[in-house]
Amino acid sequence: VLLTDGGSPELLSLAAQNVECNSHLWGHQTNVRVQRLRWGEMRDVQPAWAMPPGSRGWILGSDLTYARAAHRALCLELGWLLEHNPGCRAILAHQRRAVGLRGIRALRGVRGLPLSARPKRDRQLEHLMLTASALGLSVGE
Repeated sequence: VLLTDGGSPELLSLAAQNVECNSHLWGHQTNVRVQRLRWGEMRDVQPAWAMPPGSRGWILGSDLTYARAAHRALCLELGWLLEHNPGCRAILAHQRRAVGLRGIRALRGVRGLPLSARPKRDRQLEHLMLTASALGLSVGE
């Protein structure tokens, strides 16, 4: 198991501490590592991402889809991983956000956002799905 984040060394240290504190849950036969990864750098660390031939694996992603500017890099990296690891599948969890960062700044001081103010469409998810499809990834909700 490889856990990754593109954050600071302090964040990666915290993740490693969590792995150590919870290692009793998966036993000594499972190897769990923490590694820094930023989209666009994966090709530089290829050996770490290779799965044994014939194995089936999962790429699980959470809190990855919030920045539209990162969608292309994210999809390129996922495509590279899936191409080099046949049998592997990816699942990304997407959080629909009512407003973007500009909207959050504009709403300072407002206690709640009424349901009627929420957008009917999830433009972030639509953009991610279009980007993934354009790069040849099979996408479903």
